[in-house]
Amino acid sequence: VFLGCRVQLAIKISGIH
Repeated sequence: VFLGCRVQLAIKISGIH
């Protein structure tokens, strides 16, 4: 569960980057 949240966060940051 936690991994999924972290993955989504990374994707969001990657998109902004």
